[in-house]
Amino acid sequence: MSRYTLASYGTVGDVDPMLAIARALCDLGEEVVFFGNPFFENRYKRAGIEYILAGPSLDPDILLEDPRYTHPSRGIFNIFNLIYLPMVTVLAAAIEKEIRRKPVDMI
Repeated sequence: MSRYTLASYGTVGDVDPMLAIARALCDLGEEVVFFGNPFFENRYKRAGIEYILAGPSLDPDILLEDPRYTHPSRGIFNIFNLIYLPMVTVLAAAIEKEIRRKPVDMI
């Protein structure tokens, strides 16, 4: 049996495919730990996989209400710099902590 680490901090369109992969690996007898946005905790529970919540709970739909993220030319830049980069840092730190605790075969 191998141990896998998967992570996603995006929208449902990012999280659900990764959860499907995690569930398929578990069904094959592999050990999986999933890192993600606390906002989707109920999805992780329903998938029946081990998960670690990383970073603040962020409802992706809230982004649609904030003009910084919907601006036609600056929106994607702001999403990348104000949300994506900080979350990658949080996820990387959480993953590093976990793999130091219990090594994995694949990230």
